[in-house]
Amino acid sequence: MLQIMRKILLFLMLASTQVYSQGLILSSPEEKAEFPKLPADKLGFAESLPSSYSLEKYVPTVLNQDGGTCVGFATFYYALSTMYNIEFNITDPKEKYVHSFDPYFIYSIYFNDENDCDRGLPFYAAFDKLGKIGAKKLFYPPFTNCETSWTRTKLANSLGYTTPYSINNWYYYETENMSNSSIINAVKQNLYNNKPIITGFKFVDSMYSYTSENILGVKSDGLWDPNTYEDEKGGHALCVVGFNDYKFGGAFRIVNSWGRDYGDNGYMWVKYSDFTAFVEEIFFLELNENIKKLPPTVIETNNYKRYNYKNNSNTYSFYEGQYLRGSVNGYGIWSDKEDDSYYVGRFDGGKMSGYFLLVDNDGVFSANAVNGKLQDFEKLGFASDNSLMETQLEAKKYFSRLGEKLSIRKANSSRKSNVKAKK
Repeated sequence: MLQIMRKILLFLMLASTQVYSQGLILSSPEEKAEFPKLPADKLGFAESLPSSYSLEKYVPTVLNQDGGTCVGFATFYYALSTMYNIEFNITDPKEKYVHSFDPYFIYSIYFNDENDCDRGLPFYAAFDKLGKIGAKKLFYPPFTNCETSWTRTKLANSLGYTTPYSINNWYYYETENMSNSSIINAVKQNLYNNKPIITGFKFVDSMYSYTSENILGVKSDGLWDPNTYEDEKGGHALCVVGFNDYKFGGAFRIVNSWGRDYGDNGYMWVKYSDFTAFVEEIFFLELNENIKKLPPTVIETNNYKRYNYKNNSNTYSFYEGQYLRGSVNGYGIWSDKEDDSYYVGRFDGGKMSGYFLLVDNDGVFSANAVNGKLQDFEKLGFASDNSLMETQLEAKKYFSRLGEKLSIRKANSSRKSNVKAKK
């Protein structure tokens, strides 16, 4: 691992000189030789696999990447989000979106205030940060972009809600000297064990959408039908979430980060034979021990928790976030099942406080909360609320990049209640 760390440092020095169209810097054979290999006992075994299996119901909304940020999408946004959604059985589209992870966080950390989303990353660089500082929820501050500037203080303040999502390990599945059938079966086995798979592909033009100029491109049925004579133009990171032995003669279901207009609603089908021909890297993540297999599954650390509580309507609401001084204090996500809404921001003694993001059936909204009650932005004083307005501007830019319109929520249009502390 020492050699890998040295390569990370070297990458940071050389990254500005390397341009890859889709943002994945593929690893060399020498680098792969140093990667932690997937142990046999992590693979699992089933006497017989089903003809099809899918994790798609746990995958967050397909988004369109900005610049060469595919590694952040495949790793943080798709794979990690899906793994946690599986653990907590999150399938509602709104809830999946709220609980997804920020794909740009890794780039803001690496390329601190350098305004360059086109440099690309190798997978091991992303995994290194994921193990050390964790991942930031999409709706948690700061609302990152390629121009985000990190100070030591700013990063330290965020660790309280990023490190709970750090990974224990990452593994490389060694395909060298493996038969095609062994590779296919290993991928299928892991999918059947509810593990999304992070992959690095050789990128060729046929991977783009079909157009009159690109007649070999992916059509609305999602099938990628490449040709071996195409010129390789770098690497592209993708997340495998399913398989079907009867689809196109046997194919993997793969989620892309080029928007919902791409392929089959943002997904592509890759035939088993094409998968083994074009895949260069296969990785698996191992979640940390913060997840407790209780009824229901929860997150439990000294200062960060996920728990449920019964509402007056006999439904269950959830809180997931910082839990300081024996109560709901700090940044968190409140899933209020009584009004089918989600509140993300800073809590003070269980009460919403300051800038908040709200998600319900009408969309994504901004709001300000004072002592647990939402306030109208129009009634705020200019002198005391400059920072709030700055946060609002950052959030609008951030969600615009994600393809989401951010509106202002009026105080009287949303419930005014508070999170219950864990007993």
